[in-house]
Amino acid sequence: MCLLIDSPNILVAENDIICYKVFKVSPKTGKLNTYFQHFQMNWDQVYTKLRSNRPLYRPIHRGYVVDKGYFHSFKEDDAFNFCLLVCYYYYANQLSGIPIIAKCIIPKNTKYYIGKYNSKFDSYASKSIIIQKEFYIQECFVDHLTNVIENWKNENIKITAFNRTVFPNGTTMISYGSISSAI
Repeated sequence: MCLLIDSPNILVAENDIICYKVFKVSPKTGKLNTYFQHFQMNWDQVYTKLRSNRPLYRPIHRGYVVDKGYFHSFKEDDAFNFCLLVCYYYYANQLSGIPIIAKCIIPKNTKYYIGKYNSKFDSYASKSIIIQKEFYIQECFVDHLTNVIENWKNENIKITAFNRTVFPNGTTMISYGSISSAI
């Protein structure tokens, strides 16, 4: 995933920053993997990116891009919009792993960038991230993860189903429902 930034000046989080990360989940194992780097992650752990021989950013024609060496995540609304695009791509290409959104934290004192993914989605690239025990899944995928969801409930993980409605004027509304009523 590439983050477009206007300036190569890195920021330092003064407080914890809530963000959201899109993963793919194996229906068989329940393992979380990042979509683009296929990095396996788990909840309640602090992850710090150290492996990268490339510069943290590189110049491009309209700013700079951060593409490796950092954890990429989204601001709330854009996480759901991006996840819906991934869902459509999933259906079109029959990818392995079900798209799911995890609530995350960029910890205080972490170095990070803020910018846009794909020139559209408000996003972060941070040196550290913590995956919380709170997930969002699009309603159409709930049946694909029934066993995983049951196991996660036993581990006190909050899971919420969501759906998006697009109105004729182009505005969208994201609605949420209890996952227990969807199973």
